[in-house]
Amino acid sequence: MQYCTKCLIPSTRPRITFNEEGVCNACQHAEKKKKEVDWEARKQKLIELCDKYRRDEYWDIIIPLSGGKDSSYIAYMMKHEFGMHPLCVTCAPPMSTDLGKDNLHRMIRSGTGYDHIFMTPNPIANQKMCRMSFIDQGRPKHPYVAGIFTMPLRIAVKFNIPLVMYAEEGEIEYGGTSRLSDHADCNRQDIIDIYLSGNHVDKYLGMEGLTKDDLRGWELPTDEELARVKPYVAHWSYFENFDPYLHYKVCEEKTGYKAAEGKQFGTFDNWGQVDEYVLHDMHIYLMFIKFGFGRTTADASIEIRFDRMKRQKGVELANQSDGAFPGGKRLEDFLEFMKMTEDEFWDVIDKWANRKVLEKVDGEWKLKESLRELRANPKPHPIEI
Repeated sequence: MQYCTKCLIPSTRPRITFNEEGVCNACQHAEKKKKEVDWEARKQKLIELCDKYRRDEYWDIIIPLSGGKDSSYIAYMMKHEFGMHPLCVTCAPPMSTDLGKDNLHRMIRSGTGYDHIFMTPNPIANQKMCRMSFIDQGRPKHPYVAGIFTMPLRIAVKFNIPLVMYAEEGEIEYGGTSRLSDHADCNRQDIIDIYLSGNHVDKYLGMEGLTKDDLRGWELPTDEELARVKPYVAHWSYFENFDPYLHYKVCEEKTGYKAAEGKQFGTFDNWGQVDEYVLHDMHIYLMFIKFGFGRTTADASIEIRFDRMKRQKGVELANQSDGAFPGGKRLEDFLEFMKMTEDEFWDVIDKWANRKVLEKVDGEWKLKESLRELRANPKPHPIEI
């Protein structure tokens, strides 16, 4: 077990690696972006990409749009800075916030407006899949994550749109496989292996009565369909240093994006992930249960990499709110959505609890005190726990 000596990310994060100084690969990537990446050259690549695919008579790019700060920023930049003609595609979150709905509404009506498709996958199938994914994988929002990839790509194939622009390549940005570190684009197999964690929607066939027709929204286009259109599926983070706070400030000015009142649950800011309710909170809580770190650790680590926060301050914030449990009304609404009892819920939580890094204190799962000390004083090499 070890913690990054620069940020707060632990070695329990899947696919993360560390160098001899104990610095995680996300922090190494951040330093590379500061010192080695030629951002002007990458911007020129983006200009060339836009010139290649731009077509004035039709949509030429799909922006998977949640209404959040990152996707709204990309849609704004593509239309107003690069002269593209975006079709924004939203996969409806199973449980959204009023603020998220309002931000999406403001976004598509901002400036000269945006063409937009709002897709709601079969809500009955969605609920069943979320429940099964929560029980079987400890991932209550995985069907939504899958839909963010499958639905925009199906629209790209349907309307013959040659370019799709996602936000960040999270594995490189936050610590994971470096498979796509030198690529602007990704392919179908990358999406299956990395972003869908190898899951294929067919695994749900027949479960709780689900049919092929119920699951169409989560089917990736086939290799043959993609070969016909050949969409270039890219990540914005390859072309510009990906800064969520910058995106927030630009969208606040350009698209009317509004932050939440007060800090977001489980973290210290009020401007990120304001569009999802409960499922994201539980997703983050399960991250803590399985890997021993939560949203505060993730958010603080980003700020540390941008030199906007000292590591010691990040540790203090993590001690205060990492692993916060979304109880009360959040728990009630989650149980109602999942159609399960509180006892069933805690059976799932306890099943996924990583007892190597957590211990129960007064009925609540907490990070072991020895690991809180290690997080505050990290070592360059792993230690036994």
